[in-house]
Amino acid sequence: MNRLTRGVLGGLLVFSFSCVAPEGPVALAAVPDDSCAKGETKSDEGCVKNPKPRRKAKPVFPKEAHRKRLEGHVTLQARVMEDGSVTEIEVKNSTNPGQGFEDAAIAALKKWRYEPGTLNGKPVPVYFTVTIDFIYH
Repeated sequence: MNRLTRGVLGGLLVFSFSCVAPEGPVALAAVPDDSCAKGETKSDEGCVKNPKPRRKAKPVFPKEAHRKRLEGHVTLQARVMEDGSVTEIEVKNSTNPGQGFEDAAIAALKKWRYEPGTLNGKPVPVYFTVTIDFIYH
């Protein structure tokens, strides 16, 4: 492993989507709906094709946490925009807070790029949740 990824395993534990139309949030079905194809999420407006990651940046393991041999898991909520960029990143949950895992996860997620979600063939902003693991090796 190279210096930046030594001691880090960046994994996705949770990856869920909800759609936001240009004029505001689109309500999603509360119960799974088989009327949408695989890789789509049901909304009030129809079936939304989920964004697909095109480029992921690995998080850098925080130096102090590495020195202490700590591990962490950070759950983030963010928004994939129509151009595939990631915005509105918010920490929803974190183990070992204050050890640098949150900042490292946010910095990595800012660099991710997506094929945007689509509704009726048109790109729409989509909120998603992702958990990034920091596992000491």
